[in-house]
Amino acid sequence: MHELRPGACHWQSPHPDWNEEQWWPELVSSYAVELGDDFLLFDPLAVPDELRERATAVVLTAPYHERDACRLGLPVHTPPADTWEDWVEKFGVDPEGVRGMESDDLAWLRAGEGQGHFH
Repeated sequence: MHELRPGACHWQSPHPDWNEEQWWPELVSSYAVELGDDFLLFDPLAVPDELRERATAVVLTAPYHERDACRLGLPVHTPPADTWEDWVEKFGVDPEGVRGMESDDLAWLRAGEGQGHFH
């Protein structure tokens, strides 16, 4: 972990789902930013103890960046998980193959197993 400037930190950790067939790099970034009385963790994975102790909330830049958010026990601010309609619109998926399906992203949060704020 290194401090980019006072109140802003960056660290990288190996993604637990990574393998050589993945298109993303093995090491993924997480950030912590102090904003007034809040200390926010962005896309947290393997949060250093000194940052975890100060954290007041989690911010996910994408719903599939949930990483360690569930285990931290903090309020989570996130975009909503994609719907089957989103898959059709964004990725051109055949609607007949996905109609009615739900993303696994943030399932724990949508089920009430944490305090979530969808933006």
